[in-house]
Amino acid sequence: MAKVTIYLSIVEREGKKHLHLRDSNKKCADESLVTEVNHGDLVIWKRDKKSGIKIVRDIDFEKGKEPFNKGLYKGWCQKWKGIISKDAKGEYPYHVKYMVCGSDEIEPKPTSGKNGDPPPPTIKIKE
Repeated sequence: MAKVTIYLSIVEREGKKHLHLRDSNKKCADESLVTEVNHGDLVIWKRDKKSGIKIVRDIDFEKGKEPFNKGLYKGWCQKWKGIISKDAKGEYPYHVKYMVCGSDEIEPKPTSGKNGDPPPPTIKIKE
């Protein structure tokens, strides 16, 4: 079992705050990261150093369509964790709910990849 970590932070561009994601597979993207994993991998989401994120409230997958064998759970220090199921196939888009430092509002509204929105971040199972 390998460990894949997805680091979360806030970047500001053109006066707007965006979720920036980078993973331990050396990929990074604003809002639309695709992280490739294998069956049995432990996936961890955590705030990056100096992330600008006060709290990670939730990692939301479409109901009934999570790639994890026992679900996703919240660990210590704002880390969310899950182990990829041996039966998982394909791609699993998700949304990160978080609070920016200095705010009490949950961000962001989920993106769909439609109407000019960027596609959501995704977990992709390697075949």
